[in-house]
Order: sequence, then C-alpha cells, then structure tokens
Amino acid sequence: MRSQLQPRPSAPGVPEDSHVVHDEIKQLASEAKRVLQNNFSRHGTNTNQILAGLQQFGPSAQSKSMMAKEEEAAQVALESGIYVLYRNEAPKSAEASRDFCSRVGPSHKCFCTHTLGEHGAPKKTRRGLESPACNSCGCKGFSYVPNEPEEVGDHWISRRPGFVPGQWSPACRCNHRANEHDPVSKKCRKCTGCFRFDGHFGCIVCDGHAQDHMTVFESAQDRVDSGKPVNDAYFPLSRRGEEEFRDLVFGAKAGGGGGGGNRITGPRAPLQIQSQPRTQPQSPPPASRAQPSAAFSDFTPPSTACALCNTPFRSMSSKFCSNCGAGRQ
Repeated sequence: MRSQLQPRPSAPGVPEDSHVVHDEIKQLASEAKRVLQNNFSRHGTNTNQILAGLQQFGPSAQSKSMMAKEEEAAQVALESGIYVLYRNEAPKSAEASRDFCSRVGPSHKCFCTHTLGEHGAPKKTRRGLESPACNSCGCKGFSYVPNEPEEVGDHWISRRPGFVPGQWSPACRCNHRANEHDPVSKKCRKCTGCFRFDGHFGCIVCDGHAQDHMTVFESAQDRVDSGKPVNDAYFPLSRRGEEEFRDLVFGAKAGGGGGGGNRITGPRAPLQIQSQPRTQPQSPPPASRAQPSAAFSDFTPPSTACALCNTPFRSMSSKFCSNCGAGRQ
C-alpha cells in the first residue's frame, strides 16, 4: 500500500503540514478498507461452512451439553406453558434476536448458583408471572447469568485441561466471579470496592452486557399475543432449513458429544403456577386459552430419537420415525 502513496516532499526532521498528514492517513485507511472488503467476507463463517464442520467433526461435548439444556427448556415450556428466557430488549446488533439470548430451563443456574429447578413456583400476578425465590438460599428471585464460557465468547476456556463443567462463573469488573458475590445484595465478598455485580463480558448473541439483560417468565398466551414462537417453533434449530443441523446436533452419530442418543436427562423442574389472592372476583378465562400446567415436578421428556434405529425425530410432535416407521415411545 505504501508504494501507491505520494512520497512526502519534506526532508527528514522537517515538520510536515498537518493537512498533508491527515490526507495520507485517510488514504491509508481507504486502502486498508478496500483490501479487507476484497479479501474477507462479512461473516467469519457462513452457513455452509458451519454445516460442513458439523458433518466432519460433529458438535463438541460442551456445545452438545448446552444445546441439550435449551432443548430441555423448550420441552418444559411445551408441557407447562411457561417460557423462561434470558432477554435483551434493546440489543446493539440489528441482527440479534429481541426475543431471547438463551432459553432457560430447570438445569440452568441462577446468579445465586442454584438451578431453576431448585427455585420455587412462579407466582401469577396482574403484571404476569413473577420470578420465583430460591428454596436453598436467600435469593429473592431467579436471575439468570451466563452458565458457560461459550455464552460470553470465551470458548477456549472449556478446552483447557482441568476444566470442570458447572464450576465456571462469569467475571465482574472487580475481577471476581459472580459466584463470589452475595446472591441478594450482589456485593462482592472478596473485595470492599465492589457494591454490585457488573458483568465484565459481552453476550455472544447480542453483544450486550449483563446489566442489559433480564430474566423473563412468560405464559404461552402472552407469547402468542405478542407474535413470539411457541410449542414446536420454540425448540432449538426448529426453523425451516435447519433440519439437517438439528439431526447433526441432537442425532446419535454426532461427534464429540458421545453416542447413546440424545435423550435429555436434566433435573426435573418443580415449577408450578401459584396465584396470589385477589381482592375482586375474576371471570374465568376462555376455554380456548391454554392454561399452564401445575405438574412440573412430574415432567418426563419424551424420547427425541427412535428406540429401534436411533434416528432423531423431525419435531417434538412427530409420532413415527421417518426412517423405519416405528412409533414414538
């Protein structure tokens, strides 16, 4: 690029006019931008490259575990009618989802380090569903924080020797981890200068900070009214054109995650709807409106792969195997 620029007329050591310097910097920047545009695509990887990588190597064990938790969250939502989401309503990226950055299920952990399954039942109020308190500590309401390093872009951490899944916690700006802060006041227990957890990371989905997110509890009807996906459409990789990705991620032959099918075996969610007392009688809801189930503790996910040939079912509502025709068990 340097050879294409006009040489400076001044001798070494002689001050140069600032306008000349600025023009040269602008010319260098324009040339660098042109080189980048001609040699690099907008996205580091495209859909075909991701698909080729999955076909050759399969998902990693860590990725498969993360997807299984989101699959479990979607199945619990399907059975109960309660959708729990980690959401940023004003993401920086125009391409980021305004619905959620992560589906949250009974295996996901709260800021207090206890899972959603260890929290109580969400209460139904006039403003919607209220976040449940924890049964194991003083946490007043379930508040999701990223559970895995991949969620904040630190994918290499899980590949380090000695990494223990489930023990990682996101960092605060005070350089201490979320699990080193008080679950109620959010103050750091390791230092005196941090009065509230301030996540020192960017969300891999929306590029937002921890304080940009909130944990939301929604009913199926609330989501239908606002035009958000429910039921089968809420499951990971359930959109049209993603069938092959779903088969590779949740199928028995997926590499890295081991064999044995893709049945989800996470802890059961003891969630059930609790209604607060009302001062005025309320008319019953329309019969057509689906009501959340009150039996989360008895939830058992249906099989996601055929018991005979281990072929993944195309959707959670599939009754028969698309490969051998066997009925779903």
